[in-house]
Amino acid sequence: KSGGFVQRHMFISVDWNAIIVKDTAKKAKSGVRLILRNVRKIEAGLGEGHYRQGLLGGERTTAADPEKSFWISTANDADLFLECRSVQARDDLLAGMQVLIRTFRHFPNWLQL
Repeated sequence: KSGGFVQRHMFISVDWNAIIVKDTAKKAKSGVRLILRNVRKIEAGLGEGHYRQGLLGGERTTAADPEKSFWISTANDADLFLECRSVQARDDLLAGMQVLIRTFRHFPNWLQL
């Protein structure tokens, strides 16, 4: 929430129905669960909610690099904004996640154990 850098791990739940984002600085074992059926879209760049405005107004700013950033929009408005270490890492992650979402929606039996 502060807008500062936080390292996170992102992985798929054991039952293949959620993306889990774990903050490595927190002691809790669980992370934020983004249920795949609630994910609306995953897009490159900065989402609308990623910008912040100072207390005295003025221009909206962000510390994130738009070339390395992406965001996940969910049906329950629990949007998540993330930044990767490189543009290539972001592009690879986006491609993989978009295939996962498409597979989950159209061929969910392929993801069953």
